[in-house]
Amino acid sequence: MKYLFFLFALASMPACFGQKFIQIEKLNAARTRKIFVGSEVTFQLTDGQWYTRTLEGVNYDKQLLLFPSGHVAVSDVAAIRSFKNRRWSNNLGNQLIAFAPVWGGYTLVASAIDDEIRFGRSDFVIMGSAVLSGILTKLLFKQRTFYFQKNQKPSSKWRLRALDLDIENPNRERR
Repeated sequence: MKYLFFLFALASMPACFGQKFIQIEKLNAARTRKIFVGSEVTFQLTDGQWYTRTLEGVNYDKQLLLFPSGHVAVSDVAAIRSFKNRRWSNNLGNQLIAFAPVWGGYTLVASAIDDEIRFGRSDFVIMGSAVLSGILTKLLFKQRTFYFQKNQKPSSKWRLRALDLDIENPNRERR
């Protein structure tokens, strides 16, 4: 079985040619964010106008982003907006939302055991405010904007690069 898997992997190697993507890098940091061909990108050009387009391709040699309606130079992109929730806001929002039923459960158990404790309006306020603050935390920190230029000067924090990790195959015709 081990040899069969090895032969399959070896036979499929010519089909693996690499990837084309754009990469958002934080300067002096190892972590990057990649946007692959086929992804929807919301970006701002140096003129200040925001666009949302599907990335059709990347031309590494000319540093161009290819879209169905044309192409844009990487140097003309001033910012990219990401709509993925930040890790901390997503976790904090989920924990605040999960706090509400836990509070309600503990209050119900306590009111069943002790006659002095009652499940009242204040408990509903606590549960509702926990759910509301959890949802607001997730919504307010949903988007993040990476600025590559400010006032026509390069950013000192983020950099945008177009990368082409194609492996040269002498038998393949180049597009």
